[in-house]
Amino acid sequence: MFDWNDIRYFLAVVRSGSTLAASRSLAVNQTTVARRLAALEEALELRLFDRLPGGYVPSTAGLALLPAAEAMEREAEALARQAAHEKRHISGTIRVTTTDVLASVILMPALGAFAEVYPDVQVQTVIDDRPLDLLKGEADLAIRVGDPGQEDELVVRRLATAHWGLYCSEAYAQRRGVPADAAALGGHALLGFEGQLDRTAVAAWLRGQTAGAVIATRSNTLHTHLNAIRAGLGIGPLPRIEGDRHGDLRLCLPRVAGAEQALWLAMRPEVRGLKHARAFSDFLIVRVAEMRPLFEGQSARETA
Repeated sequence: MFDWNDIRYFLAVVRSGSTLAASRSLAVNQTTVARRLAALEEALELRLFDRLPGGYVPSTAGLALLPAAEAMEREAEALARQAAHEKRHISGTIRVTTTDVLASVILMPALGAFAEVYPDVQVQTVIDDRPLDLLKGEADLAIRVGDPGQEDELVVRRLATAHWGLYCSEAYAQRRGVPADAAALGGHALLGFEGQLDRTAVAAWLRGQTAGAVIATRSNTLHTHLNAIRAGLGIGPLPRIEGDRHGDLRLCLPRVAGAEQALWLAMRPEVRGLKHARAFSDFLIVRVAEMRPLFEGQSARETA
């Protein structure tokens, strides 16, 4: 079976007479056009063009296939128009919940782009570090880290793995220096957690590093914890996707071993079949897939 997308290259060369002109019309490299034509000819086991000094001329086989190729093009365009029509007519309201950090790095930046594609879908957001009960209708969909909650009863999908690093402010680094490794944390001021955050794997790791260290402050939200780090109060852990986007922070330790957290998309079963809910969940899945390197800490940041 040939790649249907290669029909575009075939038609572009027929209409322009050369791979160079076709590459310009398709906004790709000339080598890409030539490679896709060769792949199409190999798959069909036919020579579609005569390569002449003056350009590409359709062979007898190429001319014979031209009407069918043009019909495929028309059908593809009709499908695209129908898909656009379906998107324009998807409407409804979906209530989404997540934490303040995930709202900042995923949800809020995505809402504008989603609204351009699905203008009639209203997305209501509930930003809360407390996990809302989806089964009780407190929200329809949630983006969560660690435990998706009620996994046996919800529709869940793992999106990515979030890694943690240790950060401090530039002011702290100038004042106290930067630890070379985890073993050197004993002489530093550390920033810890309270409440639900204190039950995470990264909090357990941090407690194991406190011998000889001073716990300068504890926070029950990542937003407050981040502000404490930026204020120069000490060294604290942050998800890499959050810490790396703040240019005023110094990355002290790129990876907190064992603190990785799964990122989940969870949905109430009864909204799974709703078109607008499915459209939004599919949109988020693609969005987060593009961001996986950032969650894993594959950035240009270097340790001090």
